Amino acid sequence: MGLSGSAMPDVAYAGPLGQESFWRPAELLVAQDDADHEAIRSELAGLDYEVAAGVRRYRLHGSDVARLVGQLRDHHGPTPRVSLNHLFAAQHRPPWYPHSHETFHFANFEMPRPANPPPGFLPPHWQPGPVRVGVLDTAVDHPLLQERTRVLAGDGEATRTDPGAAGVRLGDAAGHGTFVSGLIAHHAPRAELIVAPVMEESGVVEEFRIIQALDRSEMRACHVLNMSFAGYTEDDQPPWALSMVLNQYLDQDAAVLAAAGNGGGSQLRWPAALPGVIAVGATDSSGAPWSYSDHGPWVDVSARGVDVISTYLTAGPFNGWAQWSGTSAAVAQVTGVIVSLMAERAINARAAAEHYLKRTTEETTSPPVSQPKAGAARPQGGRYALLMYGDEQALARMSEADAAAQYHAYYAFTKDIIDRGLMQGGEALQPTNTATTVRVRNGETLTTDGPFAETKEQLGGFYIVHCKDLDEAIEIAAKIPGAHDGSIEVRPIMEFPAS
Repeated sequence: MGLSGSAMPDVAYAGPLGQESFWRPAELLVAQDDADHEAIRSELAGLDYEVAAGVRRYRLHGSDVARLVGQLRDHHGPTPRVSLNHLFAAQHRPPWYPHSHETFHFANFEMPRPANPPPGFLPPHWQPGPVRVGVLDTAVDHPLLQERTRVLAGDGEATRTDPGAAGVRLGDAAGHGTFVSGLIAHHAPRAELIVAPVMEESGVVEEFRIIQALDRSEMRACHVLNMSFAGYTEDDQPPWALSMVLNQYLDQDAAVLAAAGNGGGSQLRWPAALPGVIAVGATDSSGAPWSYSDHGPWVDVSARGVDVISTYLTAGPFNGWAQWSGTSAAVAQVTGVIVSLMAERAINARAAAEHYLKRTTEETTSPPVSQPKAGAARPQGGRYALLMYGDEQALARMSEADAAAQYHAYYAFTKDIIDRGLMQGGEALQPTNTATTVRVRNGETLTTDGPFAETKEQLGGFYIVHCKDLDEAIEIAAKIPGAHDGSIEVRPIMEFPAS
């Protein structure tokens, strides 16, 4: 179904809460080589299109593109390569996402905060080196990056405003590219950064815009690509159009890196999970996995991603520097380390990436990052589950103002326990009407819709925290916003000795 409202009306989405895929509702991507396919000619004959890197984009206003994709893929005989024009995002919950009040899980996208510049972060004058890094992000604006950065304009450029203009929305992703580019340059100060501003200030990145940028000769000359955004697809399959174009880079021994995402889940996120792409997750300041980093066997490596300081816009409360958290920060640092290895060992990007992954696997540590530490590891004590129960019907009746207030309360609580090194994980659950109860009787599996029993309060989510004792766990549970109108059950987690 489509999103409504003026923030971003030209978006459609589908999927379970928190794992939606987003796309342009009236746009279709078709492989140029499949344009003569019988089904394509039948449906699209005579329609105008744009083409980049062997991919056509059709605009089909008034058509159900998702249904059309299904019809074309179900055609008898060879299947044409067609897909939706997917949207990816720098945030797990983009600003225009319509369910911000429904779950504390979306407190994971922490807004940037003003920071002081770390001493010696970048040399003031650039000494050019031989390596070019393609950065697909927002435009870059910082005096320390001016010499070493070339921002492309033209096809594939996302809408942006002057960062010094009145009304710039710094709460979105306007300074994202500046932040990411600063981290790459910090680790590889001689690299030339070729920036394709494909990301809108809302943090949204459109698949075809990425393809248009990758088709530019300036980007094709890059040795390494950095993509600090992630998203799902409607069928959990790789986005074939973007994959096809990125393969052209991988065939030239380039290194392609992407952020794993900030959703805290294990479902495949694209483009990070594409074959050949290095997927980068995030750790906290102690080197432990960040609870909001996506994870799983498809994630190749993790690096520091919490409370990282880098270059930023000069506007509003910001004076050119910010502190931010996310896998975007982690992948930018890994990109910079790989580029530095290319110069250090006089090897190509693919060899440098392989060396880095091997070294990191052997060391089982994050790459060195010159960042001030925040929080602390908690090796002693034990883990507790904080199970949150509440009245689902009361939540559904909540006003927009009350829902927004609750969301911000959960955001503040979650940030606090992360900063204190307490949080080990957590998830929000969909309503009980989506539940299925499973029983096995006499060898037969029986399922019924809904929860096991009707109760006044329903389990809505949980936190996993590491506390020194039960008293501290109770203290933390009492600070959960839902404790004021629901209940929090504190239960120690059973730990088993390693076999």
